[in-house]
Amino acid sequence: MLWLYKRNDEACPIETSLDPATREFVLVINKGLPNEEWERFPDEVSFRARLDKLEDEMAADHWEHVGPPAFLNDGWKL
Repeated sequence: MLWLYKRNDEACPIETSLDPATREFVLVINKGLPNEEWERFPDEVSFRARLDKLEDEMAADHWEHVGPPAFLNDGWKL
């Protein structure tokens, strides 16, 4: 899934997916190159905990969630 956040004239897409090869949950935070951050999680519990924390971090940094998430065609295939 692709989530979009904005702050003034900045955009920050956040992508969540499942790596079919490793079965890890993947989080990509793209605040612009070279600031793209990749994180991997072995289980859903740790992944969801990180997403909750990330939402709080984005709000504290004045990022605003924009619209519904976009579904990626290949992000959740096993």
